[in-house]
Amino acid sequence: MTFDELTGLRRPGFFARTSAQTLLCLFTLGVSMMVPGGLAYAAGGCGVTVRAGLQDLTFTSGGIERTAVAYIPQGYTGKAKVPVVFDLHGSNSFPRDQLGRSQWSDVARENGFIVIAPQGGLNGKAEGTHAWNVPGVVPVPGVTVPNATVSNGTVTNASLVSSTAPTAAVSAVTEPKGPDDAAYLSDTVALVKAKFCVDPDRIYASGYSGGGRMLSQYICNGNTDFSAAGFVMSLRAGTPRQGVGPDQGKWLPDPQSCRPGRPVSIIAFWGLKDNTNPYAGGGRPYWQYGGEAALNRWAELDGCQGERKIVKGTKISSAEFERCKGGARILSYTIADQTHDWPAQTIGFSLAVANSKAKVADGKSQEEMYAAKRMWAFFDSGDGRLIADNIAKNACADGAKPAAGATASANPACSVTMKAKVKPQAVESPMSADAL
Repeated sequence: MTFDELTGLRRPGFFARTSAQTLLCLFTLGVSMMVPGGLAYAAGGCGVTVRAGLQDLTFTSGGIERTAVAYIPQGYTGKAKVPVVFDLHGSNSFPRDQLGRSQWSDVARENGFIVIAPQGGLNGKAEGTHAWNVPGVVPVPGVTVPNATVSNGTVTNASLVSSTAPTAAVSAVTEPKGPDDAAYLSDTVALVKAKFCVDPDRIYASGYSGGGRMLSQYICNGNTDFSAAGFVMSLRAGTPRQGVGPDQGKWLPDPQSCRPGRPVSIIAFWGLKDNTNPYAGGGRPYWQYGGEAALNRWAELDGCQGERKIVKGTKISSAEFERCKGGARILSYTIADQTHDWPAQTIGFSLAVANSKAKVADGKSQEEMYAAKRMWAFFDSGDGRLIADNIAKNACADGAKPAAGATASANPACSVTMKAKVKPQAVESPMSADAL
């Protein structure tokens, strides 16, 4: 699909060269766009019917052709504004691979929202795979800048005509030499607002691995497109630096590299057996500080008050900052047996609703879910309260299930308000596993 097809425009010349941001500005100014047949193209994408299913989106960003994949659920009419979730793939992956891994499209089908899977601008290790050009971060070994050549260690000819252009073995290129993936994300958000009938206050994003690092830095750089964000093995709070004074010898987030435009709610998942992006810190140069440092820094950035609410189970534990500026929250899950893969375990929880729209008592609505479902519940909670509850009776008392009617509080490894519950399931990504 070309940019013209995506937007419903067919005029050559000016419109063919118009960026997504310019198009959005024209809508904002009230310019009436025309589609074939002479019908006015409604501002904000409302009033236009779009077929359901997966769609390839192709448009121009930063002077180069970029792509993304959209999932439109059955029942989308283009009349009512719907939420959107951006699903950022990891390094050495691609949009459809990520959609198969995350299962965001399944959650969207059940709940009636749109999913956008953007594509990183760097080439991955394997043909057809991609990675993100995270601002301020040197790409990992094996990731290359499209259409680039190297002379005496200097990258030249990085014109980036297209994301599928021939590659040179450039594995240590600083981000100014590559595509501007931050601008691309911004352009994609603008394009989605222009093309589809979406609620601008309910645009969310999740990132896996390298996609989460990209999403972290995008928010750190002051972009406010997303109302909340989810991270799987990936949350960052700026680039790493060595601590000074009492923190000497520690790796910490550089405060100068993360200045978000507003408080943002965050949900993060960590695997304690993740050797790629270790929760304890270390790893590759782009990583270094661990999950605790990232979460604590975001608590500072979000202006959170009070101590974290920590609940430990045998296999799954949670930590939550509940009182942050602007109503933001930070919720984190650590999974003892989880590696760098997308979590394949289900998490049971209960939704204690504080509003009158859905009167569900705490502990009465329990559901087993994968990370995407858990993130969606977090994103869509509104003024209700998600109480992570029952994270696994199986994990209490060394895996012994409590007798009927018994409480898990008798076991010191379990909490009254949160218990571990893990049901391993053999769920595999239909495509390649992500690496970084």
